[in-house]
Amino acid sequence: LCALAPSMEMLIACRALQGLGGGALITLAQTVVADVVSPRERATYSAYFSLTWAIASVAGPIIGGVLTELVGWRFVFWFNLPLGAAALVVCEVALRRLPRQTHPARIDYLGVALLTGASTTLLLGVSWGAVQFGWTSPRVAAAFALSAACSAGFLWWQTRVDDPLFPPSFWRDRV
Repeated sequence: LCALAPSMEMLIACRALQGLGGGALITLAQTVVADVVSPRERATYSAYFSLTWAIASVAGPIIGGVLTELVGWRFVFWFNLPLGAAALVVCEVALRRLPRQTHPARIDYLGVALLTGASTTLLLGVSWGAVQFGWTSPRVAAAFALSAACSAGFLWWQTRVDDPLFPPSFWRDRV
């Protein structure tokens, strides 16, 4: 979509969509590693992710600049398609070999909502404090109070739901 964008506004919108997809892919990759790799080996895979990110953040702009000068800016976006297709094939082949989960996972929607509410209102309180409003202003105090209430509700709910986001045993596991 970015390569086909007819205007700067459309390019910006498509890049925003591309960023959402990229963020989802990073999260998905880390989730797969957490599912497949033992806790003792996860640091190694985390290092692989970090190394890849470091190389890409240095080499990407250089390669992108060269491609833009030689072929045009649209080619930078077309260039990602064969790389993505190759990654898709490798992941498909590798993940098909993994054992399948026999029971369907249930999504804890209330837990997600409470955790999102707790973190969002905490960030709002910290962002607003001493910048837009005073630390003792009603808005900042309300944000912190709502964050505390959502946090307490989240912790309480996690002990009662069948498939919690953070099982109580999670907090006792030193790994």
